[in-house]
Amino acid sequence: MFKNLNQLKNNVKVGQKVRIENYLKDKKEDRIVIKKQTNGLYTGIEISKKEYEEKRNNWITENNVIEIDGKYYTKSFLDYQKASQMSFNDNTVEWLAFDKKGHANDIRVPSLDFKTNETWLKLIFQ
Repeated sequence: MFKNLNQLKNNVKVGQKVRIENYLKDKKEDRIVIKKQTNGLYTGIEISKKEYEEKRNNWITENNVIEIDGKYYTKSFLDYQKASQMSFNDNTVEWLAFDKKGHANDIRVPSLDFKTNETWLKLIFQ
């Protein structure tokens, strides 16, 4: 399905289901793609209309929800990393830890808990 970042950007579909495994937060979620951009993806988890209205009426969370075709979702944005900092294998895309130059020293992204090139985030598209 995806052999590189360009194919991911061009071929991922709004409405497509995706399993997200976030090893940084030790969290696994089933989401859907709700919007795609050249620099990343918005994914969402379906919520009830009541939850949607509560979040829309709260200035802290009002921009974190969206209604699409009568369904309600929380939304979160995921930035693409550089292609060299990602791994592509058919329907699975992995975000890899990397070192970045900081002001005083190198910084490990996303955390020193990961070795360079270790997977910290995995998306499995269905």
